[in-house]
Amino acid sequence: VPETLPDGYQMKEIIVISNNMAKISYLNGDNQITYRTAKGNADISGDYNVYDKVKTIPVGNTQITVKGKDDSINLATWTKDGTSFSLSFDVPVNEKTLSTIIDGIK
Repeated sequence: VPETLPDGYQMKEIIVISNNMAKISYLNGDNQITYRTAKGNADISGDYNVYDKVKTIPVGNTQITVKGKDDSINLATWTKDGTSFSLSFDVPVNEKTLSTIIDGIK
């Protein structure tokens, strides 16, 4: 789970879906960050929006696919060691904030 999030976010709920995927929601007022993880190499984000910008950035030794507008990130997806991950943001973040969050996932 992420050890570091933007200020003000608190864990709201943890859901296990079909004994296969974990979904954790963090809230700051009405704004939400959703973290998902599951075994495999699929896009597990549940976010089917079309974004203006899609690119891949390195965080440590992992390539992260980020989607958003301009330099803002609304969605990040990646796989590592046979596990898929996603982070989605109601309030977009920048690459530095995203890197800090991903680096803190243990």
